[in-house]
Amino acid sequence: MTNIPGAGQGYPLARSPVQLRPFGTGELLSAAFTLVRQNPTATIGLTAAGTVAGAVLAIIVVVATRGTTSATVTSNLASFVLDSAIVAVSGGVITALGEGMFGRRICARTALRRGRTGWILLAWLTCSVIIALVWAVPLLALSGFGILLSLPAWIWLGVMLSLTFPVVVLERRNPFAAIGRSWRLVYGSYWRFLGRFLLMVIVVTVLLVIAALFVSVVTGLGITLLRAHGKLPANPGLLWLVTIIVVTLALLTLVAPIWLAFICLLYTDARMRREGLDLMLRLPSWAAGQPGTEFAATVPSPPAAPPPGHWPAA
Repeated sequence: MTNIPGAGQGYPLARSPVQLRPFGTGELLSAAFTLVRQNPTATIGLTAAGTVAGAVLAIIVVVATRGTTSATVTSNLASFVLDSAIVAVSGGVITALGEGMFGRRICARTALRRGRTGWILLAWLTCSVIIALVWAVPLLALSGFGILLSLPAWIWLGVMLSLTFPVVVLERRNPFAAIGRSWRLVYGSYWRFLGRFLLMVIVVTVLLVIAALFVSVVTGLGITLLRAHGKLPANPGLLWLVTIIVVTLALLTLVAPIWLAFICLLYTDARMRREGLDLMLRLPSWAAGQPGTEFAATVPSPPAAPPPGHWPAA
């Protein structure tokens, strides 16, 4: 619980599950899990819905294009459809996470309705095109040696644009303004962002490896038992394939909301360090403003709770 002025009068930050002040690296990791655990229906549940819908659509694409296109094209189309479905629900997940920072829980339907799905998809496509160009141009110009430029440029640009999604959803900005806003928030703190991203990648990778090993052992034991009882399917390779697909989708469903929570916390941390967002949120005056405007200069009495989805403007 955050000890702040006005908390005794019911100010909403008193219910925040995380300490709204500049985060240490360890606090970022624990807070990401806390935010997801606080509202699993609107975070893991929404992600699961998007993952399942994307998987079904991807299967339809594979079946529809079988025999008419190359395997590479079909695979890329299926991957694009799956990614699009997951991105489409990410706005709702970010909305739920943003509300969670104020100690509020919203249902998955409300989160998805306020998630700005169209703008999120446009932001994703815009960032993807920019990053793809930065990756491809050096490779085309310098052939294999272009990787020496493409890889660091790809990493650098990915970090600089990493806060685009939270800005689109929480600040209600269009994708192009959000890209510029993300750039300004990260600028000057690149190495801190990069270090935190690398740590998160290591943590997620370790968790995925442990989960994969566990599933492999369980699946292997299951096949062994089926073989011992003479009930092994005619094509055990298909059983392995189905298991791998199901486990991959399940792991993606668990990892995606944690990653989005981590991004939202990085966004909040950047604003607290650069703009004093934690101090703004301690004052009831900002609640009197409207989304996308500056805060009111006067302090209402008693302190008013901010309306849902209302984050103070920069």
